[in-house]
Amino acid sequence: MAAINLDKLDLDELLELQKDVQARIRGKQREYRNEIKSQIRDLMAKADLTPADLDGRTGTGKVAAKYKSADGANTWSGRGRKPKWVVAHLDNGGSLDDLAV
Repeated sequence: MAAINLDKLDLDELLELQKDVQARIRGKQREYRNEIKSQIRDLMAKADLTPADLDGRTGTGKVAAKYKSADGANTWSGRGRKPKWVVAHLDNGGSLDDLAV
């Protein structure tokens, strides 16, 4: 690799060099990631694994409903933000126990 005498470069040349080096680093990182991804895909294929096998999850990710609206049209698992119909029920003096499935 040829040595660059940085002391002989002016500010504009140093900034241009910095930009070039950063672009080269990003390109090398992309190449490295793609190579690693390819190796992972090959290993997974040899072991007959899928991405779902790696995260240890089973099932579809759906959670059973814990609450149901009075008319039965809406359900909520109790996770995440409260749906508008739950908030409205609570604002009208109701409780979550009233909506329990």
